[in-house]
This record gives sequence, C-alpha cells and structure tokens, in this order.
Amino acid sequence: MTEIGGIVPTPEAVSLVKVEKHRNKVAGILCGCRQRIADEMGALLGINVQLVHLEDRVAGREDFKFKEGSHSQIIANLDVVGEIEGRSFLSINLKDAIVIAGRLMLFSDSELRAVVDGEDFNPDIEDAYGEIINIIARIYTAVFEREYTKHIRFIKVGFQQVASITMEPFNDGTIVDRDYYVSSMRLVLGENEFGIIHMFFPVDLLLLENFVETVADAIETNGIQQIMAEQPAIEPAGKRTNNLNDILTVENYHNSNEYDDILLIGDDEVEVEKLKNVLGSRGYGVRVLSFKDNVYDFISGELKAVYLVTREIDEQALGVAIKVNSASSLPIIVAAPGWTRAKVIKAVKYGAKDILLTPAAVEDIEENIANNLTKFAA
Repeated sequence: MTEIGGIVPTPEAVSLVKVEKHRNKVAGILCGCRQRIADEMGALLGINVQLVHLEDRVAGREDFKFKEGSHSQIIANLDVVGEIEGRSFLSINLKDAIVIAGRLMLFSDSELRAVVDGEDFNPDIEDAYGEIINIIARIYTAVFEREYTKHIRFIKVGFQQVASITMEPFNDGTIVDRDYYVSSMRLVLGENEFGIIHMFFPVDLLLLENFVETVADAIETNGIQQIMAEQPAIEPAGKRTNNLNDILTVENYHNSNEYDDILLIGDDEVEVEKLKNVLGSRGYGVRVLSFKDNVYDFISGELKAVYLVTREIDEQALGVAIKVNSASSLPIIVAAPGWTRAKVIKAVKYGAKDILLTPAAVEDIEENIANNLTKFAA
C-alpha cells in the first residue's frame, strides 16, 4: 500500500477516498442532467426554467419525511435497463405537474388556474406531462451514456398519484422499500418558485450501496472505537453542569460578529462553549446558533464547517443536518454522546462527514479540527 507523507493509509481510508471520488462523479453527472433538463424544458415551454439543486443524500424508508412532499404527488416510474437494471422514480407536486403540462398545452391563465385549483390530472394533462417525463428520461440516458461507468438507459413506464411522498409510496408498494440516493431540486418557472422535485435512484444503480457503511467504517477506524473504550460513564445530559474546569478559557479569540468561519448549532451549552473557545483560540471566527434559528440565514461562502452539538442524536438535530446539507457543501461534524454504529450510519445518511464524542476533551477537539479543517486549509 502506498505511503502518504510517511503514513500508510488504512484500507478503510483508501476505500473512503474511492467512494467519495465516485460520489463526486455521480454528483457531477446529476448536475449536468439538471442543467440540460432546465434548458430543454425552458425551450419547450417558452419560459425560463431553473432546477435549483438542494441536496443529494442516501435515504431509507425511515428517512422519508420530506415536509414539502406532504401534498399530493405524481410519481413517474423510470425503468433502468442496460448493464445495470432497476427502477428510478421522479416525484413532483401534483399541482406543479399540472402547471407544466398546462403550459405545454398552451392553456390560457384562466384555464390553467382552473385545472390547477381542481387538481385535475385528466388524461390530456397526463399525456402532456408524460411528454415532459420522456424528455427527462432521454436526457438522463444521454448524460449517463456519455459520463457514467455503466451503460444504462432510462425509460418512462407510467405514473402513480399518491397523497404524499412521506411514507405512503412505501406502504402501498409504489416505491420498493430499500435505500435510495435522492437528488432534490427546486422548480423555478420564470420568477416564480414552485415545489421540490425528488429523483430516487436505487443506491446499487449508482454503485453507492456501500457509501454510508464505508464512511461509518472510516469514522470508526479513525478513533471512535478507541475513544468509546476509554470513555468513562457519561453523566445524563440533563444533570450536567457548567464545570469551569471542563471548559478551556480563552480570552482573546476572535469576535464572532466580525466574521464567521464556523457555525456551532445545538442545545448542549457546555460542549458548545468548549468548541467555541478551542476554535477561537485557533483563529476561527465562530457563530453560535440554537436549533430554533433559521440556519439558511447564516450559510455563506466564507464558512468552513458546521458543528451540530447536541445532547441527543434525535430528529431535531439531524433535521438541521439536512438543512445545512441542502444549502451548502460544507463539512458537517456532529458532536454528541452515546455514539453507536447505528447512530453513526444514521448521521452519515443525514449528511455528517465526521462525528465527535462528547463530553470532549480539548485534545479530542483539536484532533477533530485538524482532521476536518487544518489539513484542508494547508
């Protein structure tokens, strides 16, 4: 095995590099698909169309809680044939599908408003929307044939209407219960924002079936198993107090109001303070937010990372991870107690790039900074 800087990388680290490289390739392919679909739809509908990228992530049945998918949806089935076979799905808000189809049919504003308000996905609307899906399938086929490692084609094979995308398609068998790589994008027509389009790819179709486990293996290999073995019994979060001996006091770290390099978001005040002081002592500008703050207001191009610091790895904390992941490509580090392999895998699914076991010693925080910030800045 090749040495890097005098250090022999572990098999897990090498595997992680390969998987990340492939995932970046897939992300580039999907980006090309989004742009071509927007361009061709715009030319066909006679209006500027944008598909604003929100997020790409691995998700299983338990993770399908898309707030904006809680309304009626049209799911298009796209069979995949070729060197790899399977079925992908494209989900869109029912009213948005009718808007697109109505524009293609040259409806007047009043006609379009009537069918949208009535949610009338009649056979004519379905045929027109089907033409749009055929174009989308053709574009995915063309881009994947040119850039993907396997020769595959996408073919539209029908539609289903469901009450929501949250759980129903899995309960009624519309979508097979398995892990998917979900690419989400915001539909914009002209100056008007519409709902979110979700494209579901089976993870094995994109050769990403081992992505989550590989990242989890790398995280565990990089120290969590050893840390867990050495960690003393953790006092329940509700009983923890601000022990000044546990907090590094730094008098001269940068004022977070001057600039922001790092966002600390969470509900564990002790660990937030510790992280804030250590990061500040290394010259990073830090802004502290609660889970109730609107994270989108603080995402900027100057940020280097986001730490989610939580007393419990729950839906609230991981929901913030989804928001950060949808708004940026920043590394997300989740700091929390009680890590297990199952929790590591879940955090990775929701966008975490690394974890930190709390209560954290200053040395552990410094090592985490070196792994996630210092080496990339060098």
